[in-house]
Amino acid sequence: MANFAISVGYWLLATGFLLALVVTLPAAAQRAPAVNPGVEEFRQRLERVTVAAASSDAAVRTRAVKTLAVLQQTLLDTLAAHADDPDPEVRARVAVLLAEIERDIQETHAVSVLGPALRQKFDKLRRARPDLCRTMLGLSENAKLAALRDIRRTTDRDRLHEPLALLGLFSRHTAVQDSAIEAVMLSTYTDPQIVHRLADLALGVRPTVGTIAPSTRAQAMHALHKLASPHAAGRLAAAACDVTRRFHTDRLALADAAVATGDKRLLLALLPKLNDTKSYSTFTTEAGPFTAAGSDIALYMLLKLTGQPLETYGLRLTSDGSPNTFLGFDSAKTRAAAVATYKTWWEQNKTQEKYKTIRPTPLPADNNNTVEFVD
Repeated sequence: MANFAISVGYWLLATGFLLALVVTLPAAAQRAPAVNPGVEEFRQRLERVTVAAASSDAAVRTRAVKTLAVLQQTLLDTLAAHADDPDPEVRARVAVLLAEIERDIQETHAVSVLGPALRQKFDKLRRARPDLCRTMLGLSENAKLAALRDIRRTTDRDRLHEPLALLGLFSRHTAVQDSAIEAVMLSTYTDPQIVHRLADLALGVRPTVGTIAPSTRAQAMHALHKLASPHAAGRLAAAACDVTRRFHTDRLALADAAVATGDKRLLLALLPKLNDTKSYSTFTTEAGPFTAAGSDIALYMLLKLTGQPLETYGLRLTSDGSPNTFLGFDSAKTRAAAVATYKTWWEQNKTQEKYKTIRPTPLPADNNNTVEFVD
């Protein structure tokens, strides 16, 4: 539906551009009737296709979207036909219209990432600060950085700057992303969209263009830990349990951010992960040889959430002398005993008042979604 919104918004404006082009052609071309029949037919057809694109019938919607693509090419071909017009006034007008179309497409695409709640705030803010909103919808990195500095200095009691912070998080520019993360932390914005976008950046999921800087990932992780919002707890916990992640320290940071949310639903969601006791890594530490298994990070989070000491279960946090921290057991036997002990503890305590109302919420299966940028 987001793509549909972009198409409709674009084409409603594009119709106006085509009308503007017709009435600004040289005098010879303006001998046509005041209402150009061809343009009026185009407008009426566009209205019909727009209605069809919102149909509940998938086949009707598909045909309408294809028609919109044809209309798009028609409009661009019409403009292109006058791009090299001998009349300099026509060439200048066409250049202006093409620039306006490009800007509108950019702005519409940017706004499309906002959900209904943030879109409502954005529309309210745009009436009060159109300059600030236009800047955050534009392409200039330096202008966005200036706007975000302005946002950080402003008291936002009504949290109207939340959508602008989200737009900054969707920027492809590292400096803009980092500045937006700082704005989020200073204002403690916890809208679900913002939290999930921070999770995208922290998890380093595949961007469509470019890369996510390691420093940005670390800063996003810090923000998630500080905000302690439950909205992304499941994603963080699932990523922490992903044994294909290269660095143990990264997985521990994800686990700590998930635990910081205090989301008790993780107590049920993580239980199946305790069955993954097969070792996948062996490492030598200051305390001797250790092994890591998929169950270890899940047990770590479960013990943290229930306030139990790791040492009681034989779960060890240690180092190999490098900045990296490792989590594991000194033997498979110790691990199996720890898992059995926790399962017994849970059976004995799950009826406590603070646990008995927890609803089962499975961990999300995919943490490798493609990240989209809006500039």
